[in-house]
Amino acid sequence: MHIKTNEKEFRIGVVSDTHLGSYYEDLKSLEEMYTIFKKEGIKYVFNCGDLTDGIGVYRGQENFLKHSTTTEQARYFNKNYPKIEGIENIVITGNHDLKQFERGGMDVGELIIKGGRCGDDVSFDGREDIKYLGRYAGRVVFNNVKIDLVHPDYGFTYAISYSPQKYINELEGGSKPDILLFGHLHRLMYMNYRNIHLFMAGAFQKQSDYLKRKGIQPAIGGWIINIMIDRKKRLHRIKPEIYRFF
Repeated sequence: MHIKTNEKEFRIGVVSDTHLGSYYEDLKSLEEMYTIFKKEGIKYVFNCGDLTDGIGVYRGQENFLKHSTTTEQARYFNKNYPKIEGIENIVITGNHDLKQFERGGMDVGELIIKGGRCGDDVSFDGREDIKYLGRYAGRVVFNNVKIDLVHPDYGFTYAISYSPQKYINELEGGSKPDILLFGHLHRLMYMNYRNIHLFMAGAFQKQSDYLKRKGIQPAIGGWIINIMIDRKKRLHRIKPEIYRFF
């Protein structure tokens, strides 16, 4: 996806792992984050996957779901995910979203943008304010600034930065982004590594029993990133702003 701009500075919002449809979703904080995006004049918000909580991801998950089918979760997402005039949402899907795709080919990302049916009598419209880049990863290019969204397949590690550093180390030459937005791990962190501005994108799901068993305390929050470009429309510098909700 390519976006052209004549601005020397532009700002983006970043969220991830919203897990809508879970009893542990933090929709209140997500709505507050979008209120901040609107106030700050953000035009593009990136979501790094696990839009919904999915189905059958782990044993016992069904006890903590508001809806038990992929189409019902897509409908719930479209109804409840913040929709603000002037903001375009750029998203990928993650492992929770795609569990049913792996089993039967149903892609919740496609349902979200196109709409669908829940049974014979209930249908729902797609979300025109959402652009779906694909499963697990996608790239957006603002002029010559490359921004990658990734929902990796790595597990949680003791060192917070280990997984994204490993990911960056394995990138082929010439394929590196300028900015890497890293979902899945429910962490908030920024670092510059191998000339890549790395953002761990946070989460909007409270600590579920599943996360508690794994000893994981999610970081509820997101980012606003101020991006400044040079005369050749390449990345010159950035100014990150972190937002936490407790």
